Amino acid sequence: NRIELVVHDDQSFGWNLTNKIPLYGHQGDVIGVAGTTRDFQKLNQDNPAYREMSEVIDYIRDHYTEAITIPELAATAHLSVSQFGRNFKKFFQMSPLQFITKIRINAARRMLTTTHASISQIALESGFYDHSYFTRQFTKTMGMSPKQYRRRYYNEVS
Repeated sequence: NRIELVVHDDQSFGWNLTNKIPLYGHQGDVIGVAGTTRDFQKLNQDNPAYREMSEVIDYIRDHYTEAITIPELAATAHLSVSQFGRNFKKFFQMSPLQFITKIRINAARRMLTTTHASISQIALESGFYDHSYFTRQFTKTMGMSPKQYRRRYYNEVS
């Protein structure tokens, strides 16, 4: 079981609880993947851990373009910095900084494929304050540079 970030068609995002297993062919080779996915929010609205982190997630969603610090996120969750870091990682299987980066990369992906904005402008508008850091993080996450991503997935803007 893993909690995964899902970006919806309307550009909102949510969390799905996924379960994936490999499918093996007669020769023992992996030939596919089978799995299930369920809306995590609907499953866990009564879960205290979800309630504890929902304000933090809302805060990140509303402020990802700004500088966000771990102490301010911990304060939002009413936890110490160390408690917050442990709980966040346990709940989402990633650190708060990894989560923020993922949100910013998703915003950049959307802008790369739907706008004529420069890559530097997209980096700034998605919360990265350094073009080269943005390019490194994007390439690490997506397996290609922002320029390559745009070439492959760009939708002509009317």
